[in-house]
Amino acid sequence: MPLPGTVYTVEVNPRIPQRLARLSELAGNLWYSFDRPTRALFARLHPALWDAVGHSPKAMLKRIDEARLTAAASDPVFLNNFNRVLSAYDTYMNEPLARPPSPMFCGTILVCSPSIIRRCVRYSHCSPPKPRAHAQRNAARVALP
Repeated sequence: MPLPGTVYTVEVNPRIPQRLARLSELAGNLWYSFDRPTRALFARLHPALWDAVGHSPKAMLKRIDEARLTAAASDPVFLNNFNRVLSAYDTYMNEPLARPPSPMFCGTILVCSPSIIRRCVRYSHCSPPKPRAHAQRNAARVALP
C-alpha cells in the first residue's frame, strides 16, 4: 500500500569550478556543434558519459561527476585546450559579419531574419518555386471522380 504524501523531483547539478565556468556558455551555444576542438573538450571530460548523452554538452554538464570537473580544473593539458577553445570562440563571436545574413532554405520553407525581409523578397531565389510545365500538364490529365 503506497504511503500518502507528495512526490517531489529534485534536480542536483554539479558545481562547476570557477576556472571552468565558461563551459556552460560553450554548452549553451550551438557553436560547439560545428567546432571539433570544442566537442573534443567535452568528450575529454568523460568519454563514456559524452557518448551516453548523445554528445549533448548541456546534458553532460548536468550529469558529470563534480570530482571530474575539479580534476579538469587542475589539469594543465585540459586547461590549455580549454583556453584555445575559448580563444577561438571569442574570436568567432566578436568578428564582424562580412555581409548581411542571407535567407536559409529548408525544403520549401523560407526563413528570413526580419531585418532583411524587404531585401529578401526582391530576389528570385526567395520567391516560391514555379511549378514545372509537365507537372501542370500531368495534373490536368488526372480526372477527378
